Amino acid sequence: AFLQSAEAARQAQLDGLVGLALYGLARAEALRGHAAEAQRLGRESLAALEAVGHRQESEIVQWLGGLIEAA
Repeated sequence: AFLQSAEAARQAQLDGLVGLALYGLARAEALRGHAAEAQRLGRESLAALEAVGHRQESEIVQWLGGLIEAA
């Protein structure tokens, strides 16, 4: 569901929604034990949200920090 959401948001050029969908994908990958993919998606998510000044930027920064520490 997150992947379809990200693709639809990209087509509609809705960076905030792209960022949130990618964050969901990143969290799912982390739960599957795919840390490298989770980090990549998390960084991509953060970049999309920073581009629009989204309020969840700090949450993702913290999540990425915890993910990197756990690796």
